[in-house]
Amino acid sequence: MVGNCMDCHSPNGGASAGCFRIGGTAFDSIPADSAVKNALVKLYTQPNGGGDLVVTLQVDKSGNFYTTSPVSFANGLYPAIISSAGTRYMPNAAVTGACNSCHGVANANLWAD
Repeated sequence: MVGNCMDCHSPNGGASAGCFRIGGTAFDSIPADSAVKNALVKLYTQPNGGGDLVVTLQVDKSGNFYTTSPVSFANGLYPAIISSAGTRYMPNAAVTGACNSCHGVANANLWAD
């Protein structure tokens, strides 16, 4: 199981890399065997890549993605993960950037297959 990045990367978390506004970990498949590499996470204002593109995040070699820049989730944002295997869209709007607070806990880990 992957922990919630925001547990440490928050104003009171004490992590040296800063306060994340969005953070998570993506895997290449379910079950979560290995991190997906060379992927992108994009957040849109409408489902399935519709509306405006709000932010694009690079997934690192460990499968992690994050930003310390402010991002407004006022009306919810619709994430997509893009990898060499294609694009997966989250059907529901995210209202927080703490991706691993649900994924890996109440919902399946993030994956791109």
